[in-house]
Amino acid sequence: MLLPTITVTVIGLLFAAIAAAVHRRAAAWVVLLGVVGAWVGYLVGAGAGRVLDAAADSDRMLDVLGHLGAIVVAAWVVDRYAAIGVGARAPR
Repeated sequence: MLLPTITVTVIGLLFAAIAAAVHRRAAAWVVLLGVVGAWVGYLVGAGAGRVLDAAADSDRMLDVLGHLGAIVVAAWVVDRYAAIGVGARAPR
């Protein structure tokens, strides 16, 4: 489990760095959003991948769907909620 620990955290940090540079948001808040969003996405994607792995008797879908979930959710969370950290209202 060492590799997902590193890669999912790096995915979150990457999206946080992009959002902090593009949107000029508070870096600590955006980093927290990026890393937590990536881990939530990974857990959801890995859960779905585990079910598919069990059904298909394979061992690759957990990794693929887990990292895909990390990318999608980290990007969505950082894009949607980065403004909250600087006192702006959350989008509806």
